[in-house]
Amino acid sequence: MSTDSSESLDSSPDDLVYFELLDQRYVALIKQYSNQYSELYKDIEAKTFRREYAKGGEQIHRGYYSPTMLDLVDPNYKRGQLLKRPNKNSRYNYEYLFDTQDNLICVHAFINDGQIRLLTDTELLIYETDSVIGLFYNTPQSFFRPLLYSVSECRYADNQLIEYVKADLFLGQETIQCITVDVEEPEYIDNQLQELRYYRYYPALNSLETHRYVFQRDAEDNLSTFTHEKSGGPYPAGFQPDESDVTRVSKVLGVCKGNI
Repeated sequence: MSTDSSESLDSSPDDLVYFELLDQRYVALIKQYSNQYSELYKDIEAKTFRREYAKGGEQIHRGYYSPTMLDLVDPNYKRGQLLKRPNKNSRYNYEYLFDTQDNLICVHAFINDGQIRLLTDTELLIYETDSVIGLFYNTPQSFFRPLLYSVSECRYADNQLIEYVKADLFLGQETIQCITVDVEEPEYIDNQLQELRYYRYYPALNSLETHRYVFQRDAEDNLSTFTHEKSGGPYPAGFQPDESDVTRVSKVLGVCKGNI
C-alpha cells in the first residue's frame, strides 16, 4: 500500500475489516484521480522511453504483463504473447510504455474490428515506495472525457510481490462504490512460491470468497501440481452453502522456476 495508508491496513486479510478498509481506500482513490487523466498522461508521455506490443490476453488484467498468478491455476487466464517485430499493420491488443528505468508506466488496451484498431482503456501506473498503483480509464476515441472506473495496487517487499489488489467500481450519479475487491497474496519459502491465497470481497453483501492454492514442485524444482481449497462466496453474511469447501489436486499450468 502507499505510505499514506499502510498503517490503517494492518488487519489480517481473513478479517472482513481489512477488506472494508480496502473498499474505502479505492473509492477514495477514484475520487482523488477521476479528473486527473490529462495531467497524469502528459507526464507519462514525457517519461516514455520505449514501447512493446502484445496480442491476446484480453481476459486478464494488463495482458502479458499482468501481476496475477492465477494463470498458474486457471486455464481462463491467458497472457497472450509479445510481438517481436510489430509494424503498422500488426494486430495487437496491448501497447506497453516504459520509462528509462524500464518501469512499466502505461498500458493501452485495444480491440480490433476488421482493419480498425480501437483504443478502449488506458491504465496509468503510479510508483510509490513499495507499491505500484494502476488507474484504469475508459478512453474511447470520442469527445467524452476519460472515465476512471477501476484501480489496482501491487505491494512489494524485497523485490517480491506480496499483495496484488484490483477493485472494480460502480460510478453512479450520487455514489461511488466497489462492486468487487480481488486480492492475491503469494507466500514464499526460500524465495520460492509456496502458496497463493485469492480473495474476492463483495462489499454490498459484506461477503468474502476465499481460495487457497498450495503448490508442489518436481525433481527439477519446477512447479508441478497444486491443491485447491475454496470457502465462502457471494452470499449474505452468515449464510454458507452446503458444498462450499472443495479440495482437489491439479497440474500447474505452465512451467515456472525461481521465485515463481
